[in-house]
Formats: sequence, C-alpha cells, structure tokens
Amino acid sequence: MMVLAAHYKNNGVAKNHVATKIFRSWKRNPSFARTVVKKPQLVQIDGENHIAFEIDDKKFNRVLELTANGLYFHTFNVKTLYGYKLVATPFLKAEGTDADFINSTRKKLLDTAELLFNNSPKLGENQEVFWYQLTPEIEGMTTIRMCFYEAFHVVLMAPPNI
Repeated sequence: MMVLAAHYKNNGVAKNHVATKIFRSWKRNPSFARTVVKKPQLVQIDGENHIAFEIDDKKFNRVLELTANGLYFHTFNVKTLYGYKLVATPFLKAEGTDADFINSTRKKLLDTAELLFNNSPKLGENQEVFWYQLTPEIEGMTTIRMCFYEAFHVVLMAPPNI
C-alpha cells in the first residue's frame, strides 16, 4: 500500500491514505518504511515537485503476482497452474543507460493493455481504490490488468491451464 498509494498521478483517496494510514505506519515502524521506500528524493515531473524513491522490485512484483493469482481464482474458481508474471507498471526508471528504453517499453505495454481491455468490464466493488479486468485466453495467454487509485495500472500475463 505504501508504494501503490504514493504514485504521483493517483486520486484523492490515495493522497488521503498517504497522509493518514501510511504516515501513521511510518511513524510506528520507521525501519519497515525504510525497507519499502529507499533513497527518497525530490524530483520534478510535469513541472510539479514529487518525492521519488527506490523500491524492492522483487518483493513488489511478487505481491502483485500473488494478487493476480488470487483474483483469477476469485473470478473463475480455478487456480492458474503457472501463475501470473508482472509485465508492466507505470514506474519510471530514473538512472542507467537503459532507462529510456525501459520507460518507453513499459508505456507501450500499458497503452496496448488499454486497447486490449477497452471493452472489458471493470470488476471490483470500490473502484476509486481498486478495479481489475481479465481477458479470456488469447494466443495461449491470459492477461490481467489491475488499477489502484484510478491511476496506477499494472499488467500481468499467465500461460493457460493446459
């Protein structure tokens, strides 16, 4: 929640969660907060100041993958045999020779998912906080898109149950 709610494009619900729940959590357990959010720094995005930070990609990805697997089971009452793997997030890579390539590839994947899911229903009871969409099997793969706080979209893919 700390990472998801902190995304700079999120809605007011996320901002409220950061100012209340997450702030209290950081105060109660600062060592945990430091393991989740590393190297915070002030950056400008679209002319506005925001806090950027590093995250533990492996842990973050794993949580989203487990969430996708749970949603698949919740929706179809069947376990996916091979599990979902994260393929795109709105995170920006700020450093490294491959940063531009990684950022543009993530954007292309998220834009393609927007088209893929254009006519799919958004599932979830509180869509200001979270909704998701699932595709049927397409060319041997199933895809799930999750959206947190109306702005943080992620795309995950899984091979079909054979």
